[in-house]
Order: sequence, then C-alpha cells, then structure tokens
Amino acid sequence: MNDVNRMKLESAQESAQERAIYNSPDNVFDWSWPKVPRHKFLHERKEAYDFDKNSLLIPLDISDVLSTPYPATIPSILARYIRLKKGDDITHNFIASGEIYYVLEGRGTTLNDEDEIEWSCGDVFCFTGGKKTKHKTLSENSILFCVTNEPILSFEKK
Repeated sequence: MNDVNRMKLESAQESAQERAIYNSPDNVFDWSWPKVPRHKFLHERKEAYDFDKNSLLIPLDISDVLSTPYPATIPSILARYIRLKKGDDITHNFIASGEIYYVLEGRGTTLNDEDEIEWSCGDVFCFTGGKKTKHKTLSENSILFCVTNEPILSFEKK
C-alpha cells in the first residue's frame, strides 16, 4: 500500500472513530427522545384549506421546539397536509420506510411506483416508502393527511 492510500485509510478510520457512539452497561439506557409539547398546527391547517393556491406539501414541523436537526412533528414522525388543487398533481419521494395517508377531503388517485390506489374522503391507505409517489385529485380539490417515519431515517444527519 502506498503512502497516499495509507493516509486516506487512516483518515477514514479516524473520522469513523470520531463519529462512533460508545455504549456500555453503564450508559446504554441513559438516553431519551426530547419531550413533545402540546402544539396546535392552526397556520398549517389554514394553509392546507387555502385552495386559491397551488398544490403543496405542508409539513407539521416543530423541529425548532424539539431541537432536532431534521423536520419532525414528534422526534420519530413527520406529519404533513397535502393540498391538491384540481388540475394539479404533486409528486414526491420521501426517504421513509412507510407512508400512511388519510383522506380529509375530496377524491383522487395516488401512484406509488407501479401501485395505484383510488381514494375518497375517509379512506386510509399506505405504501412502502422510498419510492416516487404521485397524487392527483379527481374532485374539485382534495386534502390528504400523511405520516412518515422520515425523522427516524434522518436521525444521524447533521
């Protein structure tokens, strides 16, 4: 191994050691999620029902209160409204292991990779995460409520 490759390897090992978290029987249970305060997402709800604007993902994010470096509604979950205006569609690809939807208003279709679901008010449906998802309203306007575990998968991001 030449000197340049050895230096790269040593540098990679050092940064891995610096990032490591060491647990022992003494500290393994000395950890907890931040407390979640009561919060009303009134502004976000108002934004979700403003159909004079285009389709939009509206996160229910209180990461500033939770002191998390990633968007979160609670430390392990991110919820959001999805406002769908007639004639628009919206596409996303959440970095999550799952996506759960509740239809608050309207009817439409959602395509996740090759799986398509027709939905209407009151329906609940879910998909595996990490795939391109496209929502389209078939009524005048629609609102979906979506919950993912994106924060769990962003936990180590800085």
